Amino acid sequence: MREIKFRVWGPNSKHMWTWEELLVHSIPINWLSNDPNFGSERVIMQFTGLHDKNGVEIYEGDVVESQNFSASEVLFEDGVFLALDTPLNQDWGGCPGNEWEVIGNIYENPELINV
Repeated sequence: MREIKFRVWGPNSKHMWTWEELLVHSIPINWLSNDPNFGSERVIMQFTGLHDKNGVEIYEGDVVESQNFSASEVLFEDGVFLALDTPLNQDWGGCPGNEWEVIGNIYENPELINV
């Protein structure tokens, strides 16, 4: 069973709020729209339920790569988490031996997607 949690990018504050920070500060997701650090442009990203080869949690908006695939944004489309149009799953997109690694995210490291 996949753990359901989120993180939030506040474009005004340029801060990525982790799930733990949201819990510690008891910040409900709907409150974020009224906070000046977030505003209406906040971005809420869901945890995929997967970890990279270093144990880092993989979220929507992360940029991942492996030895066989270049940098790719993690997306959620049609009910599936994707990277390079390949579903992310326990077999890492059906490509055994490829170990994805989170190298950043599209908000704090937009240059990575153009690598």
